[in-house]
Amino acid sequence: MFNKATLFFFSLLSVSYAQQVGTQTAEVHPKLSWEKCTASGGCTTQQGSIVLDANWRWLHTTTGYTNCYTGNAWNTTLCPDGKTCAANCALDGADYQGTYGITTSGNALTLDFVTTSSQKNIGSRVYLLSPDDTNYEEFKVLNQEFTFDVDVSNLPCGLNGALYFSQMDADGGLSKYPTNKAGSKYGTGYCDSQCPRDIKFINGQANVAGWSGSASDPNAGTGNAGSCCNEMDVWEANSISAAYTPHPCSVQGQTMCTGTQCGTTNRYGSLCDPDGCDFNSFRMGNQSFYGPDLIVDTTKKFTVVTQFLTSTNSSSGTLNEIRRLYVQNGNVIQNSKVNIPGMTAYDSVSPAYCDAQKTAFNDTTSFQNNGGFTNMGEAMSTGMVLVLSVWDDHAVNMLWLDSDYPTTDPATQPGVARGTCATTSGVPSVIEVSNASASVTYSNIRFGDIGSTYSTTNSPSGGNPPGGTPTNPSGPTQTQWGQWYSLHHPPAMRAFSIALLLPSVLGLVAPIHKRGTPVSIPLTARYDASKLSNIAQADLARAGSMIENAKAGASKLNSRTPVPLTNAAVSYTISVGVGSPSTDYDLVVDTGSSNTWVGADPNKPYVQTSTSVDTGNSVQVSYGSGSFTSDFDILTLTPDLVFNQSIGTAESSEGLDNSDGILGIGPTGLTAGTVSNTDTIPTIVDTLFSKGFISKHLVSVYFKPVIGNNVPAGDGQLDLGDIDDDKTNVPVTYMPITSTSPSNTFWGVDLSIRQDSDDSEILPYTAGIVDTGTTLVLLASDAFQRYQDATGGVLDSSTGLLKVTRDQFLELPPLLINFGDTILQLTADAQAWPQQLNTAIGGTSDGIYLIVSNLKTPSGSGLDFILGQTFLQRYYSVYDTANDRVGLASTYHTFDITNVNLS
Repeated sequence: MFNKATLFFFSLLSVSYAQQVGTQTAEVHPKLSWEKCTASGGCTTQQGSIVLDANWRWLHTTTGYTNCYTGNAWNTTLCPDGKTCAANCALDGADYQGTYGITTSGNALTLDFVTTSSQKNIGSRVYLLSPDDTNYEEFKVLNQEFTFDVDVSNLPCGLNGALYFSQMDADGGLSKYPTNKAGSKYGTGYCDSQCPRDIKFINGQANVAGWSGSASDPNAGTGNAGSCCNEMDVWEANSISAAYTPHPCSVQGQTMCTGTQCGTTNRYGSLCDPDGCDFNSFRMGNQSFYGPDLIVDTTKKFTVVTQFLTSTNSSSGTLNEIRRLYVQNGNVIQNSKVNIPGMTAYDSVSPAYCDAQKTAFNDTTSFQNNGGFTNMGEAMSTGMVLVLSVWDDHAVNMLWLDSDYPTTDPATQPGVARGTCATTSGVPSVIEVSNASASVTYSNIRFGDIGSTYSTTNSPSGGNPPGGTPTNPSGPTQTQWGQWYSLHHPPAMRAFSIALLLPSVLGLVAPIHKRGTPVSIPLTARYDASKLSNIAQADLARAGSMIENAKAGASKLNSRTPVPLTNAAVSYTISVGVGSPSTDYDLVVDTGSSNTWVGADPNKPYVQTSTSVDTGNSVQVSYGSGSFTSDFDILTLTPDLVFNQSIGTAESSEGLDNSDGILGIGPTGLTAGTVSNTDTIPTIVDTLFSKGFISKHLVSVYFKPVIGNNVPAGDGQLDLGDIDDDKTNVPVTYMPITSTSPSNTFWGVDLSIRQDSDDSEILPYTAGIVDTGTTLVLLASDAFQRYQDATGGVLDSSTGLLKVTRDQFLELPPLLINFGDTILQLTADAQAWPQQLNTAIGGTSDGIYLIVSNLKTPSGSGLDFILGQTFLQRYYSVYDTANDRVGLASTYHTFDITNVNLS
C-alpha cells in the first residue's frame, strides 16, 4: 500500500547502485527450491535461486574502488548525468549472508531485519530466478493458485514481511536498454505501483537528475524519475496484521515516469494506483481472526494460499476474484468475512468488494480509475516477477498496516483501525535498535492449478490427508481438503405408504426457529464397503426406474417400478426427529425423490406417539420393497425447528441397510401418483416455505469427499431457504428446469459437454438431470461411446467401469460442461474413481477407473445425462422451486487431487 523501495536502506558507506558489472565480489545466487503443481500430475520440484535487488549493492568505479554513491548522494564527478554514470559505475556481487542477513536452506528463505558485520544493513529485497540462474522466474497466475509457508512470529509492530508480484521484465531490462549491462542476474529493473523514485538506475541510466537525499534516511533519496508497474501484493504482514492487495496501473509493463505521472504533486495523479484494494481482516471488521493465539495464530508457522479466479475457470478468462485461505496445524481456515456497516459479508477481493469498500470507507477510487481488475488481470496474463522482502517504513511507520491510520481520523471510523499496534509504534530509528533481531522466513513455495498446491499437515505421500479440521470464523466448520472420497447412496427405489399428518387434525406446533431465516443442517456420510459390487449396474437400474416412473405419472399408481437398494454403499444422511417425544432417524438426502419416510431399519421402527395420525391412504414410492402405513407427525430438523409434515412409515422393508429412510427434496411433482386419494403432497421444503419458516423456496446441497466408517459430523450440509456462500468460491449459475420430458419431472436442465478443445464434443446440447441418489456421471450411449473413444478406456468386466492406463490418464483432458454462460470443469482427477475404493468395487488397487458410465439409451430420449454424486462432490447445487431452476457453483473441492496416486 505504501512505497516499499524508499523504506529499505543499507548503511554501508560504500553502498551504491549501478548497471555495469563489477568484479570485486563474485555473485553467487543462493539456491531456493520451489514446486510447480498440476491437478493431474502432482507437484514437481524446481531448482531456483534468489538474487538481491540492485539498490542494495555496492556501486563503484569500473576502474577501482571509488564509490559512485555515498550515503544518500551521488559522486558528481563520476555521475554528472545518468548516461555517463551508467558507463562509469559498476554493480558488484553480494555477500548474501554476511552483509545482508539473507540465508536459504532447501525451500526456505530467511531475511533478517538488521545485519551487522563491518557495517550495518537494514532490510532486503530479493527476486526469484528461474533455473537458468539468470532471468527472473515469470509467474502467470490467472486460474492458478500461489501458496507458501511463512513464519512472522519474529516480526513485531512497524515491520513488514512482504511477498508480492511486480510486472518487471524477465531480464531486468537487459535487452531493452543497451546501457544496462547487469540485468536480472544483478537484480535490476525493479518497479511497483508506488512508482518509486528512489531507484538508483531506471531504464539503464542513473536517476541522478533532481536527486535529493532523504531527510529521515541517511542512505536514501529520490530523483526526478520513477519506475511504475502493476503490482499484486500477495502478502504484506507482521505478527499483528496482514493484508493482500492488487494495485493496477494505467500502463502495462515496467514504465518510467516523471513529474505528476509519478504522483509527485498528486498522490492519485500517477500512472498507478498507490492505495490498492486491500483485504486486511482487522480493517474489514474481524479483530479476532489474525494475530498471536488467534484463529490464524502468528506465533506459529502457517500456510497462505491465494487463488486467482477467472470468469471461465481458465487462464484465458478475465480475472474476477482473488481468494485467500490458510492452513495451520492441519486445519484449513477460510478467510474472515467483512463486518462493516453497509457492506456485504465478502471474504475475498472482487470488483464488487472493491466498489463497496471504497464507498464504505469514503476512499478515493484510484483502483477503479486505473483499470481495476481488468488491468490487473492483463498484467497477470503476461507474467510477473516474485519479490520477497522485509522492511520498515520511513514514511508513516507502517501504521497503514498494523495501527490506526490516518492518525487524524477517529479509530471508530470505518477503515481507520487496521491493527492493535500503537500509533506511536514503528518508528525506524527505534525499531532498528530495539527489534534488530527481527526476521521473517518464507518456505515451501508452490504454484499451479487451483486446489493442487496445499494440503493438511499429515498428508500421506501422493495425496491429501484424511485428517484436519478446517476452521471458519464466520460459520460452521468446513474441510477444504480430504484424501478420502465418498459416494452418495447409489440406485435406490422404495414402495411404501405415506403417513399424512393433516393440519386440520393437529394444530401446528409453535416454532422457536426465527421465521424467514435459512436453516443449515450437517450431513453425515455413511460408508458400507460390502455394498459396492457393481455401481454402474446399480446406477443404470435406478435411472431406468426413474424414467419409467416419470412416464407413469400420477394416473398409474400401481405401475411404478421399484429399484433395489442393495448397492447403497455410501449415503449422506440427516438426523431427523419424528414424533413427540421424538425418535431420531438418519434419513438419506435424495433429490430424486420427494417423499419422506422412516422405518427402514427393522431394529429402529417408526414409533407412534400422541402426535401421530394414520390417514389410511396407501402409497407406493419407488424405493425398494416393503409394507407401509400412512401417518402424519411432528418433525424436528434442528432443536429450534419443529413442524408438522406428511411422512411415510414402513412396517417392513428391504434394501435400505445404511439408514432409516429417505428425506425427499425432489420437485413436488414427483409425489404425484404416490398417494391414493391425493394428487400431490407437500415436500419438507414446501412445508417450511408455506409456513414461513424459510423465506426462499429452495434447498441447496453441499457434499464433501470423505471415506471410512467413522466419519465425523459435518461431511456435507443441507441448506434450506438459501445458499451458503461459505461453500462456494464463485457466484451460483442458474439454468431453468428443462421443458423436455421426462427430465422435467426431476431437477432437469439443458447443457452440453465437451473435452477441452472446440472440436471434441461429447454430448450436444440436450436435457438431463442432477441427482444426489446416483453415484456416477451417466451419458447417453452415443455420447458415452464418444467419451470412451476419446479416453481410450476399456470397459472392465469386474467393475463395469472404463479403465485407462497411467499414460492415458496423464493425457486425459478435463470435461467441460457448458452450463448456461458458465463452464463447469471435471478435471482428470475428478473423472477418476478413488483408488482407495478400487478393491471394494472389484478392481485392482492401482487401476485407474473412470466415473463416466453408460446410460444405455440414445441421445434425444429426453434424459440424456445424469450428474450424480461424484460430480456433486465437486460442485455446490441449488434446487430452486420458486423459480423452477437449478444452480451450480464450484467449491473448494472442485480442483482437489484426491482420487489417483501417480507416485
